[in-house]
Amino acid sequence: MIQPFKYNLGLFINNFDSLTLGHLNIIYKSASECKDLYIILNYSEDDLIDYRKRYQWIYNLTSHFDNITIVPLEVDSNSKDDFNKNLKFVLENFDSNSEFNLSHIDNLDKKVDIIYVDALNSLDDNLNDTLSDKFNYLDNIKLEIINNNEPTAQDIHNNPFKHWDFIPNIVKEHYVKKVLIIGNESTGKSTLVQTLANIYNTNCVLEYSRDVCSRCGGEDYMLTEDFEEVLYQHKLNIKNASKESNKLLFIDTDSFMTYYYRKHAGLLDSDEKESILDNEDNIRLISGEYDLVLFMESDVPYVQDDLRILDRNENGLRESCTEIIKELYKKNGIDFKILSGSYSERLEKAQSLIKDEFDI
Repeated sequence: MIQPFKYNLGLFINNFDSLTLGHLNIIYKSASECKDLYIILNYSEDDLIDYRKRYQWIYNLTSHFDNITIVPLEVDSNSKDDFNKNLKFVLENFDSNSEFNLSHIDNLDKKVDIIYVDALNSLDDNLNDTLSDKFNYLDNIKLEIINNNEPTAQDIHNNPFKHWDFIPNIVKEHYVKKVLIIGNESTGKSTLVQTLANIYNTNCVLEYSRDVCSRCGGEDYMLTEDFEEVLYQHKLNIKNASKESNKLLFIDTDSFMTYYYRKHAGLLDSDEKESILDNEDNIRLISGEYDLVLFMESDVPYVQDDLRILDRNENGLRESCTEIIKELYKKNGIDFKILSGSYSERLEKAQSLIKDEFDI
């Protein structure tokens, strides 16, 4: 009968900061060759991505293997110069350290047979000259150095869009750039968001408050709980859309706009219960961060909406509301670029700003 595995126990040690398709190729090759494969996820305080996020990525992409164990291991540094020291520590403590959880492996099989090394992300450039000196402590352990000739994790960090096709789909969410479009009512936000999403072949998140407002019968009948639903569902919609987006995600309004309408647009009753929406600090935390914020000026004709009880175009109200919104964002340290003029001018300006910011 054919033996299904070449080795009993193998190790693949890396920081996976960020996880690449090259890493996955090594993981899948190793898992097909080893009866038990330990993926040692080194992490340190200098890493760019939280190790828990990296663990999630690896876990989800290897869950169909029953011979893989992922072990997060804190180290002093994850630089190439420290790889040898970190590998030495793992081998010296592998049998005795409870972090490695070897209870399911027979005692006779706990000897490491092979170590897989990603040359691009782990080893210095003069590897061929120093290989025997660096790893002379390995004894009878086989060392397999793999060079995938693909972009390194650092290459991806520096320019993720250039190397987009080398990033696993589950990881792309981390690099999606969020473009937020804000402004007063009837300034063309929703139309522009959808137009830009189509131009860049990606997704958009529309203003969820319109769905809730329609269900309530109009903005005058919305309760605190309805605004809170808008707050959380819009955040969830952004999270879900990010997972499927192509480099960019366009978003119509955010938590601060929800806060504004409830507080400043005549929609807050004096007898309403206390809410998370009462505190701007809470709104700041929920809103999150955006990579580019575009503010739509109120210099296009106002169109009254059946869902709006108030006509906020009377007696200069539209202009004063626009200034309140601007000050709200400035007060909370959110920088924005102005889009004004005709609809075509706004679209052209938005594309120019996106080009300048993301080189896309």
